[in-house]
Amino acid sequence: MESACQGRVLLVDDRLESRELVADELEELGLQVTQAADGNEGWERFAESSFDLVITDLRMPHSDGLDLLRRIRSPHCDRPSVPVVLLSAFGTLPVAAEAGGAGATAFYSYDPSGIGQLKSKVLEILRKPLNGIPVELLGQSLATVELRGQLLGYANSGSVVLLYGEVGSGRSAAARFIHDSSRRAIESFYTVNAGDLISADHPGDGTIYLSGFDAFSDAERNYWLERIVDIESNPARCILLSMSRDLGLLVPKNLSRFRVDLQPLRKRTEDFPELVSSLWRQLGQSHIPIDRLAFDAFRAHNWYENFTELREVLESIAVRAKGQTITSERVKVALAQVRGPLSRIASAEATKERDRLIELWTEHLSYTGVGTALGITRNAAKYRMKKFNLVPGRGGLPK
Repeated sequence: MESACQGRVLLVDDRLESRELVADELEELGLQVTQAADGNEGWERFAESSFDLVITDLRMPHSDGLDLLRRIRSPHCDRPSVPVVLLSAFGTLPVAAEAGGAGATAFYSYDPSGIGQLKSKVLEILRKPLNGIPVELLGQSLATVELRGQLLGYANSGSVVLLYGEVGSGRSAAARFIHDSSRRAIESFYTVNAGDLISADHPGDGTIYLSGFDAFSDAERNYWLERIVDIESNPARCILLSMSRDLGLLVPKNLSRFRVDLQPLRKRTEDFPELVSSLWRQLGQSHIPIDRLAFDAFRAHNWYENFTELREVLESIAVRAKGQTITSERVKVALAQVRGPLSRIASAEATKERDRLIELWTEHLSYTGVGTALGITRNAAKYRMKKFNLVPGRGGLPK
């Protein structure tokens, strides 16, 4: 039985029987539930009182759930960060993506027989900070809003999702967000790293996250690629592949249907105020103001390790802040004092070289073609590809 939880919930549904069923179940958890019959009435109730969560049906006459969601997320609303869960018995990927793009916390394909899962989801959201969205996925730039919508749309896809992004760009956070936003959220989230025992006992349902799949050995990679077919046949199971570089032909094309590209921090300059402020609060430093010009200093940096490096810099600033406003000069000093970027530059350049070799092989399908494109000999091209483990063989590049 779920433990009690405190909070006020606005429940919006035009079907009285369904609405009262959900309300009774939520009240058993200790929640105070206010009911409304459509989006217009829901907006009136929302404006009258303070709520910790809004649960709304998607399809309703007069004003539907998306209308209510957009009103709550609009700049004119004084409480735009309240979590909003959209319910629908007719959920589709495009609708889920639209809901995510509009700012939904979760999109739930609701079935009255699954009320237990909905209750667990409500408890999870009410106990989670930051509106249920990981810091790495915060921001209001168009690309970030679309990313959240894409992840939310894939949450209940029942297929393999490929997560691409540089080191520290938030692949793990994106994986957790997909899991937490899905019907599998009450099941296990199991992380598998390179080198983990292949024979490990994995959960029957839930999500398997293959972290750093590009770092797996050939044997490990082939093992999981063979298992994916069986995993996809189980609707209660999801598998996520995480990579810092594109494996190209090493991953079958049929597994590239749902691909997510996470942007590096240097391409998310519009999001910096929200990202930095949120991380600053996590460090318990919200009482120390950050000057507007300081964000310009953050934007100007390359961030070779993305959020890993950003957290390191903020921790350095926090140690030296002593209650004083964070200025651009303080940021520049902290950036100069973190460990040198030479190793990060070398890693980034190596990644670019490997990606370029995969691109050329895909185009020419021969060492001679790769060598000609690079202006080097066939043997030199073969040596370079071997250096990055791009060699012929089962599960690898073709001969």
